[in-house]
Amino acid sequence: MSNYYYWGGYTPSTPIKVEGGIKAKSKRGSIGDTWWSKRWVSTLESFGWSNRLERGRRYARKGQVLEFDLMPGKVKAKAQGSVTKPYSVTIEVQPFTDDEWDNAIEAMSQRAMFAAKLLAGEMPQDIEDAFNAAGVSLFPDSSKDIKTRCSCPDSANPCKHIAAVYYILAEEFDRDPFMLFNLRGRTQEEITEALRKSRAVVAESPSEPENLLDVAVDTKGIEGAEGEDGGDGEDVAELPIGDFWSGTELESFSVDISPPEVSAAIIKRLGTPEFWDSKDEFDAVMSKFYGEVSRHAIESAYGEPMEFSEDEDDMVSGDTDTAKSQTKDVDVYQLKVTLAHSKPPIWRRILVTSDTTLSELHQIIQDAMGWDDEHLHMFVIDDEYYSESDPSSMFESTNEKTVELSQVISGEGNKFSYEYDFGDSWEHKILVEKILTPDPDVHYPVCIKGKRACPPEDCGGISRYHYILDVLEDPDDPEYEDITECFGGGLDPKYFDLDDINVRLSLIM
Repeated sequence: MSNYYYWGGYTPSTPIKVEGGIKAKSKRGSIGDTWWSKRWVSTLESFGWSNRLERGRRYARKGQVLEFDLMPGKVKAKAQGSVTKPYSVTIEVQPFTDDEWDNAIEAMSQRAMFAAKLLAGEMPQDIEDAFNAAGVSLFPDSSKDIKTRCSCPDSANPCKHIAAVYYILAEEFDRDPFMLFNLRGRTQEEITEALRKSRAVVAESPSEPENLLDVAVDTKGIEGAEGEDGGDGEDVAELPIGDFWSGTELESFSVDISPPEVSAAIIKRLGTPEFWDSKDEFDAVMSKFYGEVSRHAIESAYGEPMEFSEDEDDMVSGDTDTAKSQTKDVDVYQLKVTLAHSKPPIWRRILVTSDTTLSELHQIIQDAMGWDDEHLHMFVIDDEYYSESDPSSMFESTNEKTVELSQVISGEGNKFSYEYDFGDSWEHKILVEKILTPDPDVHYPVCIKGKRACPPEDCGGISRYHYILDVLEDPDDPEYEDITECFGGGLDPKYFDLDDINVRLSLIM
């Protein structure tokens, strides 16, 4: 089964391998960690470019972007394609006028936290409001707001080289949100200086008191601690800093401990230290430590367990309604996923809960089989098609994010298929072997058995993979040297590591 022609299929070419290129740090799934880089990517995808962008994502992950230079209103880059000479890529975004920038900075200066977050390396969630107030949009409103050129012969726009630069920019925006402003015409130095001057004017205004030494105290029952209204107003007063060392005991004193506006701001601002030689991201590792310290501090203060929400480092009480419910009734499906036409068979046996969405099952299959999630995919269930939402596609399908397995699986023995990469057409047959009761001691999803490694990405499909294996068995074959060099001599078709698979699956949900 291969339907990639419906999805705007193309004849893939093999890019020349690059040493030292700019590689996207994301190895699978979406690219971009912060809300603003994700907003950049989702904005581009909203223009109907999903299929074209998907090709560029693979280039970005392979490190095919050699260099890029971002300047006000323009990005110039070099991307290595399938020919010797790298292609030249230009991306232009209309800079804001001086008046538009002045209005936006004036709007930003009204919020002290905007400046604080930006200086800590984060983009305030509602900063777009400041630009909207100035009559402009920080992110492009339509595809007409972006002009691109590439020296490659591909008539599609964006081509995969332009798309790869888009993704590299997304991760650069993660690192430095001021680069997004620079693309709109102002450098970090210009913005911070303008904000500093504007904030100085705001701070002098009596309309915005900012006394950082004020401490709110519950004054019920505290003699002489009432506010100016003699206790007839709210039961809150300022605790004079001068009385801190007086030793006066308060009958009622409340302190609110809550997460900072900017999580792990210090390490984000200072960046990765020179001594850090781990392959893991410094800020990701340290943020976990910061979160754990905060967790223990809050538990000590309030005497109750706290947990972090999934979206941010926000802490919530373990016994509140906001804590994630674990009481939903679910079944467990034992699925056998087999790569179609593979000989000997390549398969995985996995356990997933019935409330798993098809989108989540896609991620589970990717991790269980060993794919890199660099291509399009779809499910076919009872002659219905399910995939990622793609308004530009000519192929009608249901959004897989909206469908749970319980909605499409009626019982044991059900069969359906999953196809990955419409060029190589990796078809997977899925069988519902059993429906089980959840085990509270088991983390789902989990792989319980399997055989053989999945083929490498972009090797040409299952027939080509079988041919590659045959060549590797015969050192006298004319293609033996080229294929060995292509795969680094490390292609082991029998390789299967259950523990490694389950480590990856444990990170999904």
